[in-house]
This record gives sequence, structure tokens and C-alpha cells, in this order.
Amino acid sequence: ILEAREPYKVLVVGAGVAGLAAADQLRKFGFDVTILEARERIGGRVATFRKGPYVADLGAMVITGLGGNPMATLATQISMDLYKIRQKCPLYDSKGRLINKDLDVAIEREFNKLLEAATYVSHELDFNYIDDRPLSLGHSLELIIKLQERQVKERQCNHARRTVDVQEELIKMRKTLAEKEEAIKLERSKYDVAKSRSESSRNVSDEFEFRCCQRDLLALFNEYDGLIEKHNEWTKQAVDLDDSKPRYEK
Repeated sequence: ILEAREPYKVLVVGAGVAGLAAADQLRKFGFDVTILEARERIGGRVATFRKGPYVADLGAMVITGLGGNPMATLATQISMDLYKIRQKCPLYDSKGRLINKDLDVAIEREFNKLLEAATYVSHELDFNYIDDRPLSLGHSLELIIKLQERQVKERQCNHARRTVDVQEELIKMRKTLAEKEEAIKLERSKYDVAKSRSESSRNVSDEFEFRCCQRDLLALFNEYDGLIEKHNEWTKQAVDLDDSKPRYEK
């Protein structure tokens, strides 16, 4: 009679895909397996980002080539559903609605930018640890997105302050225009009286007064035209600000 033996104990470091697959296979071989994982979740680079209604896989979304691919074998062993990616691969939102092609392209472009930023942070800045813990790709992307959100909020605050400044200038400008219009009306009345008196009397002093009123009225018109130009410039700035509100580019 063979003596029963305790199963060998095996310690697997890391609960990523490789670690989980190795632990599962070892357990099937009869080993007593313990997995150590530094993070608060399993999966390694297999992670899903969730924020409100938005969901995005950050890694391990595609198995490239099924022939001789151990990942394909593993997927079959754990009864994972696989779907063939066609040349046209439409995307759908969390409610099952087809995503516009332009939005699809924009999302892909921004995701590639995030990957480039993560690569820069890791390779160029050598920022790979936080509190002596390794920085995963998913965590790195989350940090970059948070930084982007902070930058957008700062731009939004600056944009709001600039918008308030422009609106205040427009209010002042409209008040000045209204005052200038009243001054023109008053000066126009003086001009009409002086003109009528000059034409009827042909007096030198009346003619001089008429010329002075004409000069002052022309000066007011010039000032008014200048104010209109400035008002149009401020109005254009207000329109441009409204069309250029900082938004999230995710």
C-alpha cells in the first residue's frame, strides 16, 4: 500500500493572466497553490476602466491568431466566448447604440495618445512606482486621465474668468454707446438750431457757431464709429469664447 503524501505547496507570484493560468494548471495537477498579488484586484494588465456610463478595456482585448496560440488554448479551457473581429468592427456604447464612425476614430486617436503618454511616463520620466509599488499600465492610464481632467478644469476656470471679463467690457461699452448716442442727439439739436439761424441771418457769429456745432457733431460721430468698432471686437471675442469652451477629449 502506497503511503498517502501531502500535496506539494506552490507559491505563484502575481495574479495576472500568466499567474492565474499557471495556478489553475498546477491545481489540476494536484498541487496546493497559493497566489500572491500586490494589487487589490486580479488580472494584471487585464483591466476594465469604468467611469459613469463609460466602459473601456485597458488591455487583453484581442487574441491575435488562434493557431498554436496558448492564449487561444487557455480561452478554450475556461470556456471563454470568443468573437471573430471582422474588417469592419463597429463599436457600441453601454446602451447598445452604434457609435458614430467619426467618434470611433476620435476615441482610437485619444486612446493611442494615452498609450504614448503612458510610455513617456514610464520610459522617459522613469515613473514606474508609487509608494514602492509597481505602477501598472491601467493605473498609469488612470493617473494620466485624472491629470487631463485637472488640466481641462483649469482651462475651464480660465475660460470662465475670461468670459466674465469680456461680458463686463461689453456692458461698459454698451453703456458708453448709449451715452454717446444721447450726446449726439443733443449736439444734433444744437446743430439744427445753429444751421437754421446761420441760413436766415447770414451773421458772422451765427455762421461761426454753426461751424463749431458742425465740428463737434462730426467729432462725436467719429468717436461713436470708433466705439462701434471696439464693441464689434468685444462681441467677436465673446462669440469666439463661446465656440471654444474647453471640453474633455476622451
